Amino acid sequence: MSEKIFVVFFDAKMKTYTDRKQYSSFVKQLKGDGFCMLQKSIYFKLCVDSSSLKSQSERVKRFTPDTIQTVILSISPQSFNDGVYFNCKKPDFLKNKSIICI
Repeated sequence: MSEKIFVVFFDAKMKTYTDRKQYSSFVKQLKGDGFCMLQKSIYFKLCVDSSSLKSQSERVKRFTPDTIQTVILSISPQSFNDGVYFNCKKPDFLKNKSIICI
């Protein structure tokens, strides 16, 4: 199994009411798809194989509005766990792979 951590970084310019509505809808969609917030504009999710990673990537691409710049990154759980964390709690993927909480 080739598990990957799917990370979505985004920058949303919220100058108008419509921009704010699109941002709210985008974040709601991410949360609805099982993403967890790491920071205000960084969300992540564990994907169990490359096909789920690809389908999730396409799904995020479909619901991302033109006003939000988005970067999608995938890394191994080991690389994520080997990261250095300051002033935050590192998620534990190995104990419960179905739920990721911070």
